[in-house]
Amino acid sequence: MTPPGHDMGDLLLRQAAIRLQGCVRKSDTITRMGGDELTVILNETMEPGSVEPVTKNILKSLLDPFELNGNACNVGCSIGVALFPEHGLDGETLLKHADSAMYHAKRERNTYCFFNGKLKRNS
Repeated sequence: MTPPGHDMGDLLLRQAAIRLQGCVRKSDTITRMGGDELTVILNETMEPGSVEPVTKNILKSLLDPFELNGNACNVGCSIGVALFPEHGLDGETLLKHADSAMYHAKRERNTYCFFNGKLKRNS
């Protein structure tokens, strides 16, 4: 039997994934990496500047409280961004660099950071 905390965590992750789907195109990919880490892959993004509006939209969508079995729950979100080909030519390198940027963003919370270290606030 799954402990109640796990059930609520799973419910939260499912609701977060639904919100993320509303922030990206059908051709993009959302996947759970493990624990509370989700990865969003924006396919065929031609200009780096087109990533920033999506990132801001994701942050905004996750700041609204989640409804979990009658209880409101607020979560934080930190996003790391790595761009192909500037930050890597393969998936493993890009994920490693995005993860590094995410940990930099976690210092502030509810922000995003590109791999080059530029921290961005959700405005």
